[in-house]
Amino acid sequence: MIGAIANFKYDMAIMNETDHRQSKGTYILSNFFTITSSIGIFLLALFFLKSELFKNNHIDLFFLFLLLFSIIIYSLVITINVYMNKLELFKKMARGQMLYGISYGLFAMSLGLISPSGLSLIYSFILSHLVQLIYLYFILKKQPNYIEHNWDISLLIQQAKTNIAYPKFNILSTFLNSASSQLPIVMFAFLYSSEIAGQYSMTVRIVSIPIALVGAAIGNVFFKYATDYYKSNNEQKFNTLVSSTFKYLLLIGSIPLCIIMVYGNDLFRIVLGSNWETAGEFAQLLSPLFLLTFVSSPLTHLFNVVSKQKYNLVFNIIFFVTKISSLLLTYTIYNDPYIAVLVYSLSGVLIVLGLNSYLLRIAKISILKTNLRTIGIFMLVTFFISIPKIIIYFIY
Repeated sequence: MIGAIANFKYDMAIMNETDHRQSKGTYILSNFFTITSSIGIFLLALFFLKSELFKNNHIDLFFLFLLLFSIIIYSLVITINVYMNKLELFKKMARGQMLYGISYGLFAMSLGLISPSGLSLIYSFILSHLVQLIYLYFILKKQPNYIEHNWDISLLIQQAKTNIAYPKFNILSTFLNSASSQLPIVMFAFLYSSEIAGQYSMTVRIVSIPIALVGAAIGNVFFKYATDYYKSNNEQKFNTLVSSTFKYLLLIGSIPLCIIMVYGNDLFRIVLGSNWETAGEFAQLLSPLFLLTFVSSPLTHLFNVVSKQKYNLVFNIIFFVTKISSLLLTYTIYNDPYIAVLVYSLSGVLIVLGLNSYLLRIAKISILKTNLRTIGIFMLVTFFISIPKIIIYFIY
């Protein structure tokens, strides 16, 4: 969470710069804030841990250094990916992500065998991101449009002022977005039990995280071309890109998530075992929310494209408050985790429908028609996928 905002979100400003020299300057600026803010967090944590308030705390200096390096490396990876996205190095970015996944698995397995502890996962996280960062950096250095020159500090300060909207709105927005994704797990553990929290966590790991990775890959390409079309005042291509991306995401997301909605409990029981059937039932309830989130996630780049970051913050505040309220309200009235997940999903669906409506309005796309089509497609696909289950139900 901290690594995602350590660069003060100036990474998002890279895409909106008009030439490579400005992009490189914002890239340097983002990395500067990453290093300085991370060191600041480290010193602040060190100060509090050495104070009387935490005198009995056993967190050592070495752990703080690990925290510092993990924040810096993760944030640098985020920034260099955005810069490479600006340069249209999509395949190199994908290879870097693949390299991270492979190296993380190898490091986690090797270090786990050598010294099985919680720190081995932290080491794996740092080392695998470091491998990814080194790979991306050397790829970037070989690019003909990678500019090497000394930067005037005054010019960097001017760029920081010009792009002040990014840290002003996106830091809190990103924090709320990251916090809200972890919040339900904490609240389920607090309100119900660690077992329910574990079941929900498994649902997110199996369903939400994989589709989020796919959405992020599509979002990178969408962000690049949406920015180019908008900056060049090519309204027709911009609107067509938004419309076609929305339809494409809806198409590729509907089938797998509708299958999970209908057969989720059976699939989880067969693949993971009977102990995880509850996670499958949660997945069934959350599938509509997962689908709409998958569709909206790449499109949220439009807030940065058209410089409407404050509205993104408003939606994230509403979403964050709605998540807390829905879980607390259902616990107070029903004290039933299934009803809590259902209300949580339905309230999230309403918020994301509103978010999608606003994003589509930016591209002058009919909101009512598109939302009705979205609901219609979801219901139609769900019906056809349900036919085997309906037949089996009536036969047996």
